[in-house]
This record gives sequence, structure tokens and C-alpha cells, in this order.
Amino acid sequence: MKKIVVLLVFTLLIGCSQTPKKDSKLKIDETKTSYEYTVEGVEESFTLHIPTILFEETKKAEIVYSLNPLQENVDELELLQSPFFKEDVVDTNLKDQLYQYAYYGYGFWELNPTGLTNLAENKTLVAEDYSINHGDFYNSTSINNEEKIAYYLAAQELIWESLVNPETKKNYSVTFTTMDTEIQKDDILKTMLEMKRLPFSAGNVINLKQEDINNQTTFTLEDNEKVMKRFEMLVPEGIQIIDSKENTLSFVVKEYKEGLRIDFNRRFAMKQALSYLFTSDKNISYLSIGDDRYKVVQSIHIEKHDLESKISLNINTLDEETKEELVNAQYELSTGPEFLAPVQSTIAETDKPARFENLVPGQYWLQQISAPEGYVLNSEVMEITIEEGIKLKELPFMNKKDTTKP
Repeated sequence: MKKIVVLLVFTLLIGCSQTPKKDSKLKIDETKTSYEYTVEGVEESFTLHIPTILFEETKKAEIVYSLNPLQENVDELELLQSPFFKEDVVDTNLKDQLYQYAYYGYGFWELNPTGLTNLAENKTLVAEDYSINHGDFYNSTSINNEEKIAYYLAAQELIWESLVNPETKKNYSVTFTTMDTEIQKDDILKTMLEMKRLPFSAGNVINLKQEDINNQTTFTLEDNEKVMKRFEMLVPEGIQIIDSKENTLSFVVKEYKEGLRIDFNRRFAMKQALSYLFTSDKNISYLSIGDDRYKVVQSIHIEKHDLESKISLNINTLDEETKEELVNAQYELSTGPEFLAPVQSTIAETDKPARFENLVPGQYWLQQISAPEGYVLNSEVMEITIEEGIKLKELPFMNKKDTTKP
């Protein structure tokens, strides 16, 4: 039920402070093109002027996204600013979804062929090495380019439609009447799906033994997603790269310390470091995105453990009513509730439950990604603890029959 109250949380959570400091202002230009839109279930129509936030400290304006389709922009509106990804009651998965719509919706940068060539030759990358897709929020002229601004409107629609109207308890349904954005929305969603492909997602934990350090064992990983070159690789002290070309990475560990890992960052850095939520006492709120969420998108973790102490986890998939064991279910396991770098279980078979191997003690989050045939996917996210001193942990996971199908 968290999602139902999300709009109220976004707009009121900060406003509850006694004497909030107004440290930013909304800026709109009513002389530029306006965009009419309707909200399903609401008789009146609305007008959107592309909003920007003027940061008082830097005197710079950033294009932002509205989080309330029922409130029109108000020029010079004073706003209270806070980090968007701060700890609060709003579902982090929903925040991530809104962030991705904004990130890939308008002004998405990626390396062009020239940039990839310069990268391969270890040249310093410059702005000309990137292609700018879906508009450019760093160039104000994009606001007057309807082909580009259609992506901004499409992203705005996707953001609004992810939120729930606290009055109707239903997701908003928004349509811009002066511009068709269906093609752009589809393009954004396809881009998001493509960019979810991360390097070495099939196996990003290396189990290291002392003899590997002594013998300088070479670890070679193959990036099955073939996207490694999209990302900047950050190699810490203690790791020596032997080879890094195409989609293969080879390295040795010279010295181990706790938390050793190779990070992969997106190559394009946004000018704004943090994503912000802006709110006012007029039930209006806005999202401005920065680099904080996608600064590090994937890591190869090097863990040094005695392999004899590794723990297996079996997930027994059961019919909720009969408790009969089911097959063909599969699960994801992550060390965080955001499932940023999950590992997948085996697929449950007869007398062989879904299984995770080589786990270490700690906290994990589990979710089902494939339900048994004829059953409804169980969307529960289960937080579990792997205790020390055990070899095997078993958990039940229930599924209901799908009664909508014959």
C-alpha cells in the first residue's frame, strides 16, 4: 500500500517542518510553447510550461519534472530542496523507476562511434565523443525543438502515470492533447530495457583463496551481455589488469583487503551530483536528477573465504493450499532490497528445489522471477538471514493457482 500514498508523501513530507527554509525557485516562461494535457477522471484541462528550478546558491537553472499532474506551474514559486534518495517511507523501487524515466527520457548521452574509437585508443573523451539522444537538457534551445521536447513530455507522462492519485487510489492517466508522445514513450521504455544490461551480471563475485594470491592466479571473465565498453572501469590498488579488450577481462589479485572490488561507472557524468526533491506548501513537487543513483552501476566483488564454509540455499516452491512441491520456479537473490546486482537460482525441478550456491553469512533479499506453470507470480520480497555455522538453509515459498486461466 506504500504506492498509494506516494504523492502525498512527496508533497507533504518536507512541508511538515516548522520553519522551512525556501532555498530554490521555480522558473517558467509563459512566452514559450505551452502544452495542453488532460487527466483521466478530471473535467478541466491543464497547461504545462517546461519548468526549471533556479538554484539560489549556484544561480543555475535545471530542467525538472513535475510530480503532481493536478497542479500547474507557478512562476517564482519558492521551493524547499532535499535529497530525492534520502531515507523515508517512499518505496525505493518507485524512486528508481521515476529516476530512470527522467534519466533516459530527455537528454540521454552515450558514446558515439568516434568516442568508442578514442576510448579503445585510450584518448581523453570530450563532448564530441558522445551522441545526445532524446533532446539535451544542457542546451536550452532544445526546449524550442518539438521533436526533442516530445521526449521530455513522454518522460513526464511516464512519471505521472507511475504515481497514484490519493483521492481515487488509481494511477494517473495523462494525455498531452497538443502532441502525440506514444512513439517517444515506447522509445524510452526500450532504451531503459537495453540499458539495464550490465557487464558481468551473470557472475560478479570472485571467490579468492590464499593460494590464488600466492600463485598470482589469472581470473578471466567473459561479459555475456557484451556491454563492458559502455562503462568506465575503476580498478583499486591490489588488482592488476592483465587484459581488457572486447568483452573479456583478465586480472590478478596482488593483495587482498576487505571490500575489494572492480567498479563500473557510466561514462557520462551529469553536471548535478545529487538528485533532488523540491516541494512547496501549495501541494506542488518536482524531481531534478543527478549522478547519485547511477554513479556506480555494477561491481565485480572479490571475496576471500574458506570455500568449505560456503552455504547453500534451497527454495522449496509449494502450492499455497495443498503444500504440494512445484517445479519450474526461479528466484533472484541480492544483498540489497533494490536488487541492483542480483544472482539467479537454478530452476526448480522434480526433487530438486531452486538453489543458490556458495553463499556467505549475512542479510539477503529474495524474490521470485518465474512462477510455476499455472500459478500466479508471488511478488513478495523476502528478507532472509544466512546464519554462520550452517551448510544448508531451506525456505518455503508459496504460490497461488492462477484461476483466471482455464
